[in-house]
Amino acid sequence: IVHAALRTTHASRVVMCPTYYSDDRMLDVVFGKRPAGYLDDLGRRLDPRVGVYWTGEEICTREFSIGHLERVGEALRRKPTLWDNYPVNDGPRMSRFLHLRAFTGRPSVIGQYVAAHAINPALQAHLCLIPAASLAASYREGTGYCYMSAFRAAARTLAGAELADMLEDDLYALQ
Repeated sequence: IVHAALRTTHASRVVMCPTYYSDDRMLDVVFGKRPAGYLDDLGRRLDPRVGVYWTGEEICTREFSIGHLERVGEALRRKPTLWDNYPVNDGPRMSRFLHLRAFTGRPSVIGQYVAAHAINPALQAHLCLIPAASLAASYREGTGYCYMSAFRAAARTLAGAELADMLEDDLYALQ
């Protein structure tokens, strides 16, 4: 199906999401036991021009490590395109919360191991720009990145000083 789409599209880039888009065993519960060698087979059979979405070691991963991304990239024979399930809040477990905390666990050094880094936004489109801006800051600032400073700067820019202060005061309750 992906190869048929690739043949007929005029898009400059095609990225697909595999059934098993994470190492998380929850996918085996939902979709059945993953076939042995799943990522290796996918990487070998998929046209190298096609990117592959990946959410990490968990569906809603806490951090991305170089070792994990290297292993996945080798299996897929391409750098994965991260589909980061933060600050998403559309599922039954996550929808009661507003995830505004700045990104952590995404060190800028992972940039060389991924094709791209996409985020799954929250339902509150404008407010989820706060963590999105912090992710950009983490890549831009590298080892100098400070997540609370990034949160404060993004919140003030996007929500104004008064609302930014209220959001920071309630940040843990919102999370």
